[in-house]
Amino acid sequence: MMPLCSLEEALEDLTSGKFVIVVDDEGRENEGDLFLLAEKATPEAVAFMVTHARGLVCVPLQGSRLDELHIPSLRSRNSPSSQPTAFTTSVDYKWETTTGVSAYDRSATILALTHPNSAPGDFIHPGHMFPLRADPGGVLSRPGHTEAIIDLAELAGVFPGGVVCEIMNADGSMARMPDLELFAAKHDLKIFSIAQLIAHRRITETLITRVAEANLPTKYGVARIIGYRGSIDEGEHAALVVGEWKNGDEVMVRVHSECLTGDAFGSLKCDCGEQLDMAMRMIFENGSGALVYLRQEGRGIGLHNKIKAFVRSTGAGPGHYRSQCCAGVPA
Repeated sequence: MMPLCSLEEALEDLTSGKFVIVVDDEGRENEGDLFLLAEKATPEAVAFMVTHARGLVCVPLQGSRLDELHIPSLRSRNSPSSQPTAFTTSVDYKWETTTGVSAYDRSATILALTHPNSAPGDFIHPGHMFPLRADPGGVLSRPGHTEAIIDLAELAGVFPGGVVCEIMNADGSMARMPDLELFAAKHDLKIFSIAQLIAHRRITETLITRVAEANLPTKYGVARIIGYRGSIDEGEHAALVVGEWKNGDEVMVRVHSECLTGDAFGSLKCDCGEQLDMAMRMIFENGSGALVYLRQEGRGIGLHNKIKAFVRSTGAGPGHYRSQCCAGVPA
């Protein structure tokens, strides 16, 4: 199996105008795309994508850029994915092009989409190039190829835009990892993964901000409550801190996912409220510790989906329905 290249190697190849193959998760599309920075989109590069990758050539861009050029999004219908590809209306560059489909014309359109002097009137709708609207949170919000090329462009310090094309086999099937390794070896390309990019961003970026804090009297004593806001999803989270400690101390910590029905309403469908109460009591009895309260109802499935799950369940107690509010969602 061919080893994946490092982030530094991927950025070096991209900034030098080379393609990089980027793969996503096996549980998602499980596909590999050819990546190219938008500013490196020569006619020869476009021709290579069309000839060898064989997929749809698209141009991921930030939403702000698409809004500047008045390129509207297309509404997704009947998609099996919860995060479908965010297509916009297709475009062609209006000047110095012919039908818009040649490698030269497509290159001109890509470069115009990223040029600071381009205006909405410079593009014909519909056309032969397909801009994609990237999620503003990047791969941390949507782990797709669209977001990955934007994140990579920003890490490279260039205009946040790229060109992506799915890699297909000669028989028309989608290329999976064994096929992608052969493709990479044949064309002397490196393979990088979206998972690597996600890991890099999680390690190097500040993803949560301390917003407010105050003393909070509780039935067990006074704690320090600290409010945090997520930089990606704008989620509001909290921590209850009791006592003090120093580096090297063992600290009692409870991480609790929000459960409105159990925490506030005393639901017998789960034991979340009991766990929360027990954790607070233990922390206060210990004299120090922290309770981290994550505002992700049912570990992210949401209140409405949890209520729907109640309808499908039978029995009342947590022995039968233990943590069903979090069913199907990993900790």
